[in-house]
Amino acid sequence: MTAKEYLRQIGVLDTKINRRLKQVEELKELATATGSLAPGDRVQSSPAGDRMSSTVIKWIDMEHEVTRMIDELIDLKNQIIGEIHQLDDQRYIRILEMRYIDQETFEQIAVTMHMDIRHIFRLHGYALQEFSQRILS
Repeated sequence: MTAKEYLRQIGVLDTKINRRLKQVEELKELATATGSLAPGDRVQSSPAGDRMSSTVIKWIDMEHEVTRMIDELIDLKNQIIGEIHQLDDQRYIRILEMRYIDQETFEQIAVTMHMDIRHIFRLHGYALQEFSQRILS
């Protein structure tokens, strides 16, 4: 695994969590959607109640999964932040944190650090090399 792939794990997990959160919202809406009866309508028992309980169970299970994934993301971020801080050059630390922890674009990093974007690309490459040598070797 390259340094870039290793550091990108945070963004990948964050994307998965956001996707799951959307699914939780959809299940919540589905489970809590109610229809109204017109006066005089009769209520008939049907498998719809079973579908609703099945949907609620899926919703709860998915919420537990999201909680587990968030815990995993927190642990992964803390681990990677600690590893990034083992580097000597503060510019490398800042660039890697902004890129992989804060999920900022290279353009945003260049503006924040008051540097030319080409220089940011160059420093990013050096930072990945040092990270790979110190942490992944």
